[in-house]
Order: sequence, then C-alpha cells, then structure tokens
Amino acid sequence: MTIELEPMDDMTIVHLSGHFDGQSTGDLCDALVAEVRKGRRDMLVDCAPGTTIARTGFRGLVIAASLVRAGRGSFRIVADAELESWLRKVSFTHLFSVHHSRESALAMFGKPQPPAPVAANTPHCPSHLDDRRLADVLW
Repeated sequence: MTIELEPMDDMTIVHLSGHFDGQSTGDLCDALVAEVRKGRRDMLVDCAPGTTIARTGFRGLVIAASLVRAGRGSFRIVADAELESWLRKVSFTHLFSVHHSRESALAMFGKPQPPAPVAANTPHCPSHLDDRRLADVLW
C-alpha cells in the first residue's frame, strides 16, 4: 500500500495504490485525519487503477469523510469501475461521491488541474484518535 499526500489550497489530494486492509487502515486513517486537523476543508482520494480496499480497510475513509462533511467540506473518490462497484456495494456513497477521473472530481470542487504530484512521505500522527470533534462526528 502506498499513500501520497498533495496539499492544494484548502484541500488535499490523497493518492492511494495497492491493497488496503485491516492492517493498513490505521496508517490511512492517521494520514487522512492529520490533513483534516490541518484545516483542509476538502479531500480528494485518487485511487490508482487496481487499488483494492477490503471491508476492514474502509474505516479510514469513513472516518475522514465524516470529519470533512462535518466541517462542511466535500470528500470525493476517484476509482476505476471495479473499485467503484465495490464502494457502491458497501453502501457508503452517501458520505462521498465517486468519479472516474481526477479531472471530473476536481471540476466538481471548482479547482483547476494541478501539476503532477511529487511523492511525499506519509506524515505520522498518533494512532489513537481522542479528539472530541471526532467522537462527536462518529457518535
């Protein structure tokens, strides 16, 4: 699994590739929540073709989407047809919209196409999420 973050104004574009499961969901969740805590209002998760997310790996996306929506932002996912089908099957599309291309997702944010991303290290944030706002959103 690979997570790359691309900050852009008040949003973050998150590039995912590989397989995300119960063992990797903590890293994904920590990276996404850290971006929300930095004040990023909108988030675009751009999944490379062939990226897979097991049901147990989905937790990080649900938490981040809930936090972004609570802050009146938008959470969008770019996915190939197979991943999109799976996302619709697990019934969380009320939290985010799914797009087939980065360009169409960015257009929905009203943002121009940024330059190609530069690989970045995933920031570390504590794996415990004791933030009151997170508790309020999830409960």
